[in-house]
Amino acid sequence: MDQNAALGEYAARDWQIIADQDRLHWTREYRQHGPVATMRASMALWEHMRQVRPEWPTAQERQEDLDHHLLLIQIFQRAADTLVAV
Repeated sequence: MDQNAALGEYAARDWQIIADQDRLHWTREYRQHGPVATMRASMALWEHMRQVRPEWPTAQERQEDLDHHLLLIQIFQRAADTLVAV
């Protein structure tokens, strides 16, 4: 199979089935192991990334991540304020 055909098959996958299976997997994992399941997965991804890119995360990437988290906190706070005001 040539690369274009492989890319076409990949793009044509039933992404909804994949998303559904992923959701079912993590639901089972959470029910069986609690929040530690997602922590283990997170740590495995962290370790993999450090093997692929030992310099990761860079100072800039860490700052961008922090900025995104702070923005998310602001969004949650506005939503909470709106719910309290109702």
